[in-house]
Amino acid sequence: MMPRLLAVCLLFTITLPAVAEEAQPKPVVTPVSSNARWFRLVVGGEKPRTIVGFVDESRGTGKGYNRFVIDWDGNGTPEAIFAFPPARDWETGKFVPSPTLKLRMGETRLGLELYGLAFPEEGEGGERRVWMNWTVREGAFSARFINGQGRLYPSADAAERGTPIHLGPPFRFDVNSTTRGPEALISVGLKDANDATLRVAGNETERKISVRLTAGENVKLDTTAEYG
Repeated sequence: MMPRLLAVCLLFTITLPAVAEEAQPKPVVTPVSSNARWFRLVVGGEKPRTIVGFVDESRGTGKGYNRFVIDWDGNGTPEAIFAFPPARDWETGKFVPSPTLKLRMGETRLGLELYGLAFPEEGEGGERRVWMNWTVREGAFSARFINGQGRLYPSADAAERGTPIHLGPPFRFDVNSTTRGPEALISVGLKDANDATLRVAGNETERKISVRLTAGENVKLDTTAEYG
């Protein structure tokens, strides 16, 4: 499992293009719902790109979230709409919002899932916290992070001041230990800035991993090895 965990460290060295392929000009859209909530995405690694948007209830306040509205260039003018249908909750049988936003940045495909949006955790000043998963695929490489938390805000200005959702670095290792008699069992997971955990990662063609560990600007380890 460890080689797969470490493989994700390679992914975000790419430079994202200035414009996403789906970013076609569309009419300017303002929120319909008084419950619309804004978010800020920081996408990529060395040269990250910021995308702003909101989730909205296009049928009216209280009718249920059913679309993302995106401001691709961050100029305060949303122009792209992504609709998402409701999905049946496997526990209650009821239909609930199932927001999934799919982005394509050059050769990189990203997906963001916000679940539990019907029952968000209320914070101060209208902030809402929702559970989230996200995925990334580039060529033969793919990875999925699960059980993170994203923050939604009552306005674009609040989202600008608040905590963004990161689709990319920074990552950290989360180390846990359990004692069983004379033995200590240690588990290591990779987490992102949303506190999501890497669930699975893999490369369909290459059987190599590159590991680079840094402390500040100092590289402590930089190595490549084959596996499998």
